[in-house]
Amino acid sequence: MSQAWIESNRAAPASSPSTSRALRGAGLVRRSLAGLARSVPTAAVLLLLASIAYFGHHTGWKMPKFSALVGREEAQEEGWCAEHNVPESECIACHAELMPKGKAYGWCKEHGVHECPLCHPEVAQLQKTPELSDSDRARAARGLALTNRPENDNRCKLHLRRIQFPSAEAVQKAGIDVAVVDQMPITEAVSATGEIAYDDTRVARLSARAAGTVWRVEKQVGDHVRTGEVLALVDAVEVGRAKGELLHALAEERLQRKAFDRASQLTQKGIVPTSKTQETETALAQARTRMLSARQALVNLGLPARIDELREGSDEEIADRLRFLGLPETVVAQLDADSTPGTLLPIRSSLDGVVVARE
Repeated sequence: MSQAWIESNRAAPASSPSTSRALRGAGLVRRSLAGLARSVPTAAVLLLLASIAYFGHHTGWKMPKFSALVGREEAQEEGWCAEHNVPESECIACHAELMPKGKAYGWCKEHGVHECPLCHPEVAQLQKTPELSDSDRARAARGLALTNRPENDNRCKLHLRRIQFPSAEAVQKAGIDVAVVDQMPITEAVSATGEIAYDDTRVARLSARAAGTVWRVEKQVGDHVRTGEVLALVDAVEVGRAKGELLHALAEERLQRKAFDRASQLTQKGIVPTSKTQETETALAQARTRMLSARQALVNLGLPARIDELREGSDEEIADRLRFLGLPETVVAQLDADSTPGTLLPIRSSLDGVVVARE
């Protein structure tokens, strides 16, 4: 490679001195133009910054209004309040007589607000001053006492400032809506832990008066019931025992009454002595006592046993009456007389209501 380069140099014709100076001059011009091109962006940025600094210093760093840019600034400022940005003739801040302020009542310690409308109803901007009753004030007191509320600053004076818009269009653009003040209920809630329960004075917890098993259920949860309706039937052995004792006592009392009647007749005829009549009378009294005791046992279980009704008829008829004792006719009509036990104890509702639970 070195040898080839030397040979090519030797083959090139020798240049003259004038040609060399021309080439050097052309290279210098090109370098000057290239440096000038590189410095143009920097100079443009510096010129722009200088222009912004001059404009800001000249205008006080405030953007000019559009009217000033189009040459209508003087016409716009004529009759215009520059401080409050409303027409000068309608500015209530500069001309307070256009809308005089009402009497200032100051801070209300009871309700915690300025210019309290409860203590001074005349502050309401209405055609007729509202009349507040003691019930209205009591309702407000209960509302304030319902929960802890943030206290207002009694040193605040913002309520004394009045805001004025230059036109109705400005109010609409600002999204301000105006409504008439009226009385209406305010719903407030307080977060607290509690338990929801029924009123104990209006709840009846019913259970059987004797131990047993549930034989039939007449009512379900959610059913409406009336006082005295049968809710369920319980098969209780104690009920069968009490009915058996009453049936036995009725039969014994009937026999002792017949024996006493016969002895009384024989005594009157002089066939038997008076002592025999007294013995039968004593036995009759004991039988009647056992009968009343057996009747009371059924009444304690909630089964109304009427002796006068049970005495009528034969032993089989009395046994049938005791089997369905205490059951309403509507329930008896649904039962099979041959397969229904005589130990059923009804559970009745003690009030009008709804079945809410069943265990």
